[in-house]
Amino acid sequence: MKNKIRIVFIGAGKESAAKEVNKLSYGNVESLIGISEIEAVNLLKNGEADYIIGCCWTGSGILAIPTAILGYQKCFIVKEFNPKEIENAVMDGKVVFGSAFASDSLNKFLQVALPAMLKKHGLT
Repeated sequence: MKNKIRIVFIGAGKESAAKEVNKLSYGNVESLIGISEIEAVNLLKNGEADYIIGCCWTGSGILAIPTAILGYQKCFIVKEFNPKEIENAVMDGKVVFGSAFASDSLNKFLQVALPAMLKKHGLT
């Protein structure tokens, strides 16, 4: 059993998102900075990442390639902040997340999504 989950971040806000995860994860999350959406999908498909989070301030366009390759059933676009909906998406097997995340909404999303991801992997 592994002791960390790996999340690859893509999009304009990927560096700040990775830093925020490192603050919130208590060492149970490895943050990876994706160079491109294709690279992120390959990391996920090859088992080198567990999740992709698209951090783009313009909307969910950053998820176009992951959605096309992995299928819509593996992706979740956060339309409005709803903690239960986010938790359910993680528990239902969604592995790609994105939205038009401003820093405050990204922080709220991570505060809900990270505990659910850790729980799903037996790390809480």
